[in-house]
Amino acid sequence: MATKAKTLRYVSDGTYSVKDSRPALERHGELVSTPAGDTKFVPDDPTFPTTVFRRDGIVEFYLDDPQEARVEEYVALLSRWLKAGLQLRKE
Repeated sequence: MATKAKTLRYVSDGTYSVKDSRPALERHGELVSTPAGDTKFVPDDPTFPTTVFRRDGIVEFYLDDPQEARVEEYVALLSRWLKAGLQLRKE
């Protein structure tokens, strides 16, 4: 049975700068600017989700297969790279 894709939204418990974090992020994947002004991060590790850093500060994870993603490990690493904690946003 196929799993349904899922989007998780996180908020930071502090401030972060994608620009300042660019060197750390680029060591682990590719950053791409979107036409909307957001920044998309595609990790080198395919078990980590594609991430969009939205201009409003929300961090979105796009999970093609939520059962295969290593979300907790990824959140910890991403928090370290951004130098700010991330918390799941309650919808």
